[in-house]
Amino acid sequence: MDAFRLLSVWLVCIINIERCSLVFNPCYMPRLTCRRKSQIFVIILCIISLLVFSHYAKHMHIEYVYNSNKTIPIRSFCVFKPNFHRLVWECIRSGLTYWFTVPVCIVCNLIIIHRLRQASSIERALHNINPGVDQLMNTNKFDLSTKQRQLTAMLLSSSICFVLTSTPSTIHTTYILITGKVDNVQYAIHILTNILLHFHHASNFLVFVFSSARFRIELMHLLRRYIVCQICMLWYKRSIPKTERILIISTKQHKT
Repeated sequence: MDAFRLLSVWLVCIINIERCSLVFNPCYMPRLTCRRKSQIFVIILCIISLLVFSHYAKHMHIEYVYNSNKTIPIRSFCVFKPNFHRLVWECIRSGLTYWFTVPVCIVCNLIIIHRLRQASSIERALHNINPGVDQLMNTNKFDLSTKQRQLTAMLLSSSICFVLTSTPSTIHTTYILITGKVDNVQYAIHILTNILLHFHHASNFLVFVFSSARFRIELMHLLRRYIVCQICMLWYKRSIPKTERILIISTKQHKT
């Protein structure tokens, strides 16, 4: 869960940085928005996320809750070992997933909005000076302005949702570790803030679905490939006669 949280947050952060760099250097857009480079970058980011949280396998263990007779385990949960410095690690994790990424997203969005307002004022000034260029500008107005507004609205909504949903969970988790209060009220607040944090990841997915046509195309392509693969597997299983299945099973049992 923490690995995918880091992956989700940094994807949003890198998209904001890339968008901000394109505002200053539009000529580098084909180089930055290359599909192959994006795939390689996502794979590298996944590997880094897994490596950052790989120490959980060493510093965490499973504890069991038994029934009244202390014989049958009712449920189990994964906790840190007593010698693990949870407060230090929580500060590092919060820094990687919140305290460093939030200022970057806010600054990038402010720069993007400022540059787009400058571009709009220049466009209006040119139109007032020479109204004859209005027809020439209208040919690219829909293709450029609409895409700019959609992408800017997508990044702004994603960044605002990230700040609003991540702040309560980050602050409350740090507060619990500092004070050591683990009563029922704090546990209920912890559950609610975690639900709010998970809502951020779901909202990112919905924002991309409703605002990016390329994301919808790739998502439909992925679902189509998955459905075709499942249909082929079912067709392959049905095409095997029952006698061959019995023979295969009996051969496996005989080898065993």
